[in-house]
Amino acid sequence: MTTTLRKIRRTFRTHISTQPAVYLPLMRRGPKGDRVFTADTELVIEGYPRSGNSFSEAAFLYAQGREVKLGHHTHASAHVIAAAQAGVPCLVVIRQPMGAARSLVQMEPALFDPDFALWEYITFYRALAPVRDKIVLATFDTVTRDFGKVITALNAKFGTDFKPFGHTPENEAGAFALLDATSKARDGARQSTEAYSPHADAGRRAKRDEEKRRFLEMFAAPELAARKAEAEALYEQLAATADA
Repeated sequence: MTTTLRKIRRTFRTHISTQPAVYLPLMRRGPKGDRVFTADTELVIEGYPRSGNSFSEAAFLYAQGREVKLGHHTHASAHVIAAAQAGVPCLVVIRQPMGAARSLVQMEPALFDPDFALWEYITFYRALAPVRDKIVLATFDTVTRDFGKVITALNAKFGTDFKPFGHTPENEAGAFALLDATSKARDGARQSTEAYSPHADAGRRAKRDEEKRRFLEMFAAPELAARKAEAEALYEQLAATADA
């Protein structure tokens, strides 16, 4: 598939990604349809890409120590809206927009530019307003530093009895090992300068760090000022109400 066609498809996808009645039937029929919640789903984990989604999934599964039916990684607010309306417990993670958008552009520079990445960020989180009281919202900092607090918030919100995650170095290492194995199985063919896990590949991480400044400079363009301000204001508004 050409880059132009991928961009067209991605733009169309983003436009419909806030509409459960349109987006979910298409998603269920696609190659990643198994990521969409069903009647026996125990938890939905979603968020804008590069915001701690994969670590949340890995840390949660590592803590439970059993197979858990999850809905995850559609990166579409329609998935959250539909699941929340169906009464399925939902965890939504949120990261500061410059960090998340920069990481996404750096991961797939042929598909994303800064304006497109920030537009997707705003589209995802703004659409969640109608179900805000039916989800647990957790910040990237809490997810990556105290995931036990996230599970506590889930249990308090939904009356679940998920096992806690002690955010110790040993448990974090176990979660990252699971994350690495899962990510390799799902995305083994993808070439990126930014790995999911900070322990995954020292060579790729070094290259990522060298390039990070260049990608951040892309976001300094004057024409992005309004879009950045909108995304940052949305983040501040939501982070101030975060459950964890």
